[in-house]
Amino acid sequence: MTKFASILGTVGNTPVVKINKLAPPGINLYVKVEAFNPLGSVKDRLALGIIEDAEKKGTLKPGQTVCEATSGNTGIGLAMVCAAKGYPLVVTMAESFSVERRRLMRFLGAKVILTPAPEGGTGMVRKANELAKKNGWFLTRQFENEAIYVDRRIAEKKDFVFLNYIEAIRWVMTDVALFDGVLYDSSHQRDHFFADNFRQYCDGCAAEGRFITYEELQDRVERVRSLDPVLRFFDSLQRSEDRLRWDRLVALHLLLMAFVNSFGYQPQYSSQTHFDSVAGQVRRPQILENLVDWLPRHGLGKDKESRRIVRACQTLKKRTLRRNGVA
Repeated sequence: MTKFASILGTVGNTPVVKINKLAPPGINLYVKVEAFNPLGSVKDRLALGIIEDAEKKGTLKPGQTVCEATSGNTGIGLAMVCAAKGYPLVVTMAESFSVERRRLMRFLGAKVILTPAPEGGTGMVRKANELAKKNGWFLTRQFENEAIYVDRRIAEKKDFVFLNYIEAIRWVMTDVALFDGVLYDSSHQRDHFFADNFRQYCDGCAAEGRFITYEELQDRVERVRSLDPVLRFFDSLQRSEDRLRWDRLVALHLLLMAFVNSFGYQPQYSSQTHFDSVAGQVRRPQILENLVDWLPRHGLGKDKESRRIVRACQTLKKRTLRRNGVA
């Protein structure tokens, strides 16, 4: 019989089971039963991955309080991991969510703070951010970290490339390093798409474990004021304006093209000519040079499709030199 030093050793390695009576004739259908995780959910993997990743990076200190907004399963997983590792846990949760889940989290030692039901997921995320900032707690940010942790026992090389792209996309939308070497008026707050705005937007696009419809998003835009900073970023966007947000979106467009080339479908594929055309719309070429400089830092320096961005920037530089009469 296998013996484990802690309950955390039982996370993962869940069984793969053949389904004998549901598959069409001649098809072997298997499922991976994540309910065999200790607290009965795939989110046990996520919780353990986030905490151990933070420990390795030094962003979570011994004894530091962990904080997260959750509707249930992630909080339950975090409560188990934090109890096993000795971290206090504070969870924010909309009062409309399951009473049974909040009881289980409290049973495992977590403190659960309820937020008003009408505010939904946005309200509990905002409260978690406020508490973490005020008290110096470690905010797990599951809606961002969920795309960062990969179980290295089963992951393939392409899985890590996918996650590198996700991190690079978040960087290009939120990091001021994209503007290095560019003079601009720092009072133009709308030039920046802050990380919290990005998180609120992503949270606002999901409900009950699914992506919302376009019609539902329109309704939220009208009702949820926390999305206003997102809308202001795009408000009256014009290429001719003396602002930086246009160039940020050009950089994002290039990165998304490379991402879709790698993981999308053939009809969505963009040729090198398309990359050159999009790069040619930038107003400040320095911003694209910054993007190229950062690609290796995101693990994309040798990626075949991201190299198209590099070539597009080289083409743009040659065109600029010819336009300025430089041989």
